[in-house]
Amino acid sequence: MTLETDLSGALTFCFKFFWRFFKGHKAIICHPNGCERYDPFTGSLISFKGWDDTENAFLDFSWGNMHKKPLKAMMDFSGQKGSRIFIRPWSNWVPFHITIIEHLESSLNCTLTYQDLPALGAADFYYETDESLKLGFDLVMFQNGIMSEKTDYSRLDFSVCVDTNVLGIVAPRSGFMSQGLVVFESFTPFVWVSISITILALCCVQYIFQHSQSELFRRLYTDAEIDYYRGTSSLLTVYAYFICGFPPSLHLGRLLTGKIIFVLFSFSALILSTAFLGSMTTLLSRRVKYPEIESLTTLEESDLFVQSFEYSREEVVSLFDQLNQSNVLEGKLIDTLRYYILDLIGRDVLLDKRFTYNGTKSEDLFAEVKGIYGDLIEEAEENVRSVAEADAFLLAEPLSALTIKYIRVKHLFKDEWFEYHVMKEYIMTYPLIIAFMKNSFYFEKCNEIIARYLETGHAGLILNNATWSWTKEPTAADEGREAPREFDLNDLQSAFIGLIIGLFLSFLIFVGELIFGIFPNSAAVKFLMRLMNPFEGLAKCILEFF
Repeated sequence: MTLETDLSGALTFCFKFFWRFFKGHKAIICHPNGCERYDPFTGSLISFKGWDDTENAFLDFSWGNMHKKPLKAMMDFSGQKGSRIFIRPWSNWVPFHITIIEHLESSLNCTLTYQDLPALGAADFYYETDESLKLGFDLVMFQNGIMSEKTDYSRLDFSVCVDTNVLGIVAPRSGFMSQGLVVFESFTPFVWVSISITILALCCVQYIFQHSQSELFRRLYTDAEIDYYRGTSSLLTVYAYFICGFPPSLHLGRLLTGKIIFVLFSFSALILSTAFLGSMTTLLSRRVKYPEIESLTTLEESDLFVQSFEYSREEVVSLFDQLNQSNVLEGKLIDTLRYYILDLIGRDVLLDKRFTYNGTKSEDLFAEVKGIYGDLIEEAEENVRSVAEADAFLLAEPLSALTIKYIRVKHLFKDEWFEYHVMKEYIMTYPLIIAFMKNSFYFEKCNEIIARYLETGHAGLILNNATWSWTKEPTAADEGREAPREFDLNDLQSAFIGLIIGLFLSFLIFVGELIFGIFPNSAAVKFLMRLMNPFEGLAKCILEFF
């Protein structure tokens, strides 16, 4: 329904609405600025002070936030909680709950209160965790914190509550990254700098040993020992070259020896084969890519947990049970202590903001509070970080925002924004709640009336008009993208092909060097050496340059 922007006009509209369906009852509506009562004869509003005039009038109609103020505060008489009937979810709930209330009023001779009246005035609603996301929400809830404590609810038979929010689950949105090997992103810049420094240090050490200490090492080793290092083992050749500073005799124009090349390629193949046979995470993209978690079913199959925030575990589990959800979601539920701790010690103290309280400096106060609640504060911070970085969490959204698919939430401890995906199914979409006193005979009567009403088919017609609409505005990042696949060894085909070719060529060079060493005076060896003479001069120039 469309309501007027003027508060008085909206109140008058609501009073006329209630007077039409609840004739003969006193009509008092309270909001943060006070309470008003309606004079049906003059059609005007009369200011009403609920604190001073409670004995002359009881509250028929009020509204507030059902989540912030539980029903037990409204229907708890001498410690006895009332029974509840939850009307199952309907998006287009306004005509249905109005008809239900009208039917109840005409069928039951009783007095009721109408709690949580939505939509007094039109305003823009900003999502509480993201000021940049503006929702076109023309309904505003007014908190009623005055009359809920003073009203004599024992004079009421049952209460009808309407909520403008629905409770749902949001999960971190999966990012689409380019596929393939991301070698340079597998290590941090610090690691790359460390690797570069290590390589330069080895080159410097090798240069010093080779040019300044070569004569010293030659005096320590005999020619037979040098020949032994040269022809026995490639590992000993590498050891003599890098550690002892003893460069082996390089054949084939004194270029890189085949032994060293063969050993390097062998180690590379061994490292790659070992690194990629497990979880396939080394040298791959740093973020694991999965399709979007769009429903509670995919959430159950994922490794995400659900943070409960300000809702107790018992409340959320009861909602799971009423929706006939599996026990998987209950097992994923995590109790977050953040809101409880913030209420206990204060948000400013928890975030260590600079302020003065009763002459105590913020540093002293925070130190004292942290000493008392240190473990709880650390647990709360860990929970909040987990929510912002990994887990899903419960979120109350306005009914008008049910078509929103993505939301952005700012990290509490960092200047970062995280994008979340809203589930198609909501845990709780009960806009209408009817509460009774414990063991009230109206409970069974109301059940019978609602059952008969549903059997007549009226609810089915309304449900057909309340088809769930789930829209998504495509973004440039999502257009033309398919769900990514997991990496496997097939993604390393080109790398292993290069290793195989390198191993084969280095093996040929290695065997050729052995042949040259065994038959140094053969005609074939002399012919190949003449072919390599031009490369020998080039190699000498390069070595002299470095």
